[in-house]
Amino acid sequence: MATCAAHLLGALCLAFLSGGQSGSINRVVDLRAQMYTRRADATACVRLLNASGVIGCAADLAQGALLHLPNASLDDVPHSPAGQRVLLVEDAQLAFPQAELAPYPPGGWAWNPGGAGLLRAALPAPVALLDDDAATDARRRAAANARQGGAGAQHVAELRVPMAAAGNASACIAARACLPLGGHSVWATLPPLPANHSTDTLPLVLVLAGADGDALFHDQIRGAEAPLSGLVAMLATAEALGNASAAGAYSRRLVFAALAGEPWGLMGSRRLLWQMHAGDPSVQGLRLDAVKQVVELGMVGRAGADGGARTLFLHHQRGPEWGNATQLVSAFQTAAANAQGMKVTVLEASAGNPGIPPSSLMAFLRAQPAIAGAVLADFDSAFTTPFYHSRHDNASTVDEESIAAAAVVAARALHALAAGVGEPNLQVDVAAVRATVAMLAACLLRSEPGLACPLAQNLTAVAGDPAAPRYVGILRSLPADAQDPDARVVGDIARVFWNFLALRTAAGPARLASGQVGGCDFAERRCEAGAVCVQHRADRRGEDARGRCVNATARYVASHSNRLACQGCGAEGAGRWVETGEADAWARERDWPPDPMWTESNWPAGEPSFALFQRNSAAVERRALLGGCLLTASSFLAAWAARSAYEKRMKQL
Repeated sequence: MATCAAHLLGALCLAFLSGGQSGSINRVVDLRAQMYTRRADATACVRLLNASGVIGCAADLAQGALLHLPNASLDDVPHSPAGQRVLLVEDAQLAFPQAELAPYPPGGWAWNPGGAGLLRAALPAPVALLDDDAATDARRRAAANARQGGAGAQHVAELRVPMAAAGNASACIAARACLPLGGHSVWATLPPLPANHSTDTLPLVLVLAGADGDALFHDQIRGAEAPLSGLVAMLATAEALGNASAAGAYSRRLVFAALAGEPWGLMGSRRLLWQMHAGDPSVQGLRLDAVKQVVELGMVGRAGADGGARTLFLHHQRGPEWGNATQLVSAFQTAAANAQGMKVTVLEASAGNPGIPPSSLMAFLRAQPAIAGAVLADFDSAFTTPFYHSRHDNASTVDEESIAAAAVVAARALHALAAGVGEPNLQVDVAAVRATVAMLAACLLRSEPGLACPLAQNLTAVAGDPAAPRYVGILRSLPADAQDPDARVVGDIARVFWNFLALRTAAGPARLASGQVGGCDFAERRCEAGAVCVQHRADRRGEDARGRCVNATARYVASHSNRLACQGCGAEGAGRWVETGEADAWARERDWPPDPMWTESNWPAGEPSFALFQRNSAAVERRALLGGCLLTASSFLAAWAARSAYEKRMKQL
């Protein structure tokens, strides 16, 4: 639970971190620092809008006396000083995230027992997260307030979170006061698609994982367990299968997909499905009627070690109206039983569960109920992590060995599903999988080194902050060509995923379309049909900037609400977002709930901001006002008397 302080005018809430000490006063600047603590571009809860209204926080100015409530609960509120209003904040999602998209009635089921719904609420107060130094100062000031019992001068917190958008997503998009939440999903196939996609007849097995998380403070999202443990496992699985060199004989094609924006109404999978239905060029070669099975790698970072063995659970939707998942269950259980060099068990999730947990598979079953699907996870009937969609879901809360176990099992099971009956089992290099998981965890789960890690730096030019949070962010524009990797539009993390998957699933080197020798780029030196250019670096010039052509299928798919379209957009930032209904009929036919159309409000540069300072008591301020009035009156009288005396003297001359 985050610690809070709040008061009066707008119920200001500050979530405290620990650490730091106040310094001594030797100079005027030291005195000013002791009197005022100010932060611009503060980490704060901000306003998001959807089709129905607003969530999150906004306040042009909120100000109130500091009150420190460590680990407070509702029972503490009546004992707070009279006249003060306290807001208690928990970093908690809903008890059943994405319940409206479940293929069964939720019925009060709690996959996330600790969920309180805060992340989807419109909060009545601005909320800021303090760094260590500011938190220490705030505690000191709050303690001083407590010692005075609310009397005398008070230490005050002031928080500004001005948001430009109001109403709902439709209104703010029309007013250009907000931008869509979104990013780029990435998919790649093993083996690669033929250059002429229309000749492909292999059925598809989709392997899914979410690419970003959620939390009250977007700047603090790490999402180590949810969803990145599954994503790391998926990437390691793709590498293990690609290294095995068996894909050329597969009777089913594996499609690995890292989906952006899934916490926001399954935005990534919903967009991917619509693009598949519409035949968009970004999904050429993917047909929904060719998808026979879907495997999702969910939260797999906390599979408890009982005697050294990790236990994972396979969830699937039971009932005759859904695809038969028996083959999936058998493949995963056999893969675990025969996994050499690693102790891992895969159990079928309890039949007492209402169905599959919150997952991208929900979207695929809604679009095509006959698909056989399963979710691999580290829990049975409820999440094992108490930090789901909170800033505390970081690398320290997950076990890399659990992730490696999931990757080993998934690689063996997917090989069996793709190769068919009678083909030899996949021999997985467990040590190599562990090493890959460790490298990916350093890049994706930790802020240090983050994308400054050697793996990411070798794959692409990282244009932004290497420690950037795992928040989907906003889409300012879209490139004219959906496969243009321009860093002004396509984020660093998506380009890392794309290059990793393209390299790991490649069937070998390829040539330039022109027949020239040398490296490739996206502009003038493109690869031949059926090939892609990997490791191109926009931060360099000449031959050093060029990548190399490989025979691989890897694509970007813009992930945003199906009810929004970018008109006249390009990498230069031209164009604008508008509301559209092109996918509405398709959604109604499949009984989708209304598209939430998530957006994020614009706000001024330098905001949100906060300040901590001391304010005199009302009595002192009244006396100061009275004294000021008396001084002003005295000055006026003195000036009048002096002028009168001067004029009298002048008349006597």
